Amino acid sequence: MDKRMRMIEGLDDEEAQPLPVRSVGVIDTDPKGNSFQTDLDSWLFRRRVVRLYVDVNEMSMADLQAKLQYLEAAAIAAGKPEDPIHLYINSPGGSVIQALSAYDTISGLTCPVYTYCNGYAASAGSLLFMAGDEGHRYILPNAKVMLHELSGGTRGKLTAMNQDNILSNHLEENLENIYAHHTGRPVREIRSWLRNGDRWLTAADAVAHNLADHIVDKNRANGPMKGLTKQVRLEPTVKRTATRRVKAGSKEVTGGKIALPAPDHLPKPGSTPENNGPELG
Repeated sequence: MDKRMRMIEGLDDEEAQPLPVRSVGVIDTDPKGNSFQTDLDSWLFRRRVVRLYVDVNEMSMADLQAKLQYLEAAAIAAGKPEDPIHLYINSPGGSVIQALSAYDTISGLTCPVYTYCNGYAASAGSLLFMAGDEGHRYILPNAKVMLHELSGGTRGKLTAMNQDNILSNHLEENLENIYAHHTGRPVREIRSWLRNGDRWLTAADAVAHNLADHIVDKNRANGPMKGLTKQVRLEPTVKRTATRRVKAGSKEVTGGKIALPAPDHLPKPGSTPENNGPELG
């Protein structure tokens, strides 16, 4: 990113370099049933799972948008434009301009995009999390969403600083309108959120403020990655609380939460060779 643009957005002079991660090898199967070794990210990508676990910057957003556009084209070519993309987010945020670029890409895709907040979606990361299709923005129970106003600064000639301030104000208004659109809250309320310091929201708060749609309980095997059964608590007839399971995709049960969609992005148990165990590369 241009050094002046980084200054306007209040970013560090140097891009944060991700730590090297050891690749994990797994066994996959091609359409003809032939087994081959690949890495874990590729295995997930073939199942339309994309992860954003880094800062929002030029490189990460270019990579993200390329993956999204490829998966859209692949779905159209396969005659399945309705196949969703599953975007997992655990990001501290970063460049608002780069986040808006990815936001526009997500908004323009023909296939649905389901977003999942695991860890936290902060600052520009919350913008991408909110970009998921309505009704399909999932947050894990201990995850957090953080909102705040645009950070930045400027220096140099007076005319240049004036232009920088105009850009900052435009970005701020842009963000307020986007948050208002997705949450259904008036812009003045969104402005009070953003201009009152870092606003950290729990999973329950995020759902209450319409920044997320569902809380996923990964410990009860009703999350998108775990077969998606749902725990519904019933009124106890004795001292202990009774529970029952409802299959994913079922209608809402009185007193329960909305059921999550069936996880068609992951293969059914026993249908893939990874049951033989992953191989460390």
